[in-house]
Amino acid sequence: MNKMNIKKTNLSLKREQKRTSEETLEFKAKLCSLLENAPPIVSYRIKQDLAIQTDMPFYRDRPKKIKGKRISYRDYLKQILNFFILQSEDEFTFIVGLLRRLSVNQNQIIRKLAPRKSIIKKEIWEHAIPVKIIVDELIEMIRKKDISELDKLLDVYELAGQRSLTKEQDFKLKEFKTSMPKGWDWRANDVNPLERHHIVGIYH
Repeated sequence: MNKMNIKKTNLSLKREQKRTSEETLEFKAKLCSLLENAPPIVSYRIKQDLAIQTDMPFYRDRPKKIKGKRISYRDYLKQILNFFILQSEDEFTFIVGLLRRLSVNQNQIIRKLAPRKSIIKKEIWEHAIPVKIIVDELIEMIRKKDISELDKLLDVYELAGQRSLTKEQDFKLKEFKTSMPKGWDWRANDVNPLERHHIVGIYH
């Protein structure tokens, strides 16, 4: 077995160990309990988004697809957030952790809400507004039990999208890896979705 295969095998073992760890199984049990009264579409989407990650629950236990009319990623997210808002304050900490797990993979709906905007593929696809910024705002909406500004937030996030950068351009963003420039406000009428890129001299 060559070094590359050994490395892949070791990574697979680590993922399986995490997937079957006591911590992950406790998380799965807590999640299943939370989703007992969830609308089927919400339960399916959350489990499906977790199944994408090889070290998370449902990777080898994927939920069955739900038949019916397909809905947009935005509508999926709205239904999920509306369900989270209905939960008790005791569940808030768990929901925060869950939401962060639902935003780490490119194929999960939160990341898919930012489409690829660049015409030419360079070296790195990069969210012009870091996903952490969006997730933090979603968490605040859940805490306040108010998603009335969700569409505005997602409009800005979608407009910014994902941009294709060179490694050199990506390095310029080191200071703003998970943040936006000071004073940036997505609620402003004249908000610049690409301000993070522009402030370091990246123009598309």
